[in-house]
Amino acid sequence: MGRDVLQYSSSEGFSGLRELIAKRYHDKKNLEIPVADILITNGSQQGLDLMGKTFLNEGDDVVIEEPHIWGQFRLFLFLDLGLIRSF
Repeated sequence: MGRDVLQYSSSEGFSGLRELIAKRYHDKKNLEIPVADILITNGSQQGLDLMGKTFLNEGDDVVIEEPHIWGQFRLFLFLDLGLIRSF
């Protein structure tokens, strides 16, 4: 690790952490999860962006809490999703 820990990593996330997560799933749950199937995001915004682009289609409706995170709101507008506000 050393100095590399503070550098940009691959878009999938730090490989050592992904390997540790796969091992933990194997040890605790007896599940074989390939490291390539584990993705670590740099925060909730990146996770929401990836999920929205992967699982949602233009015009789909999503429920958004009030109050909401401004970035989340803007992301959903950018993806042209219908917003249903939940109070």
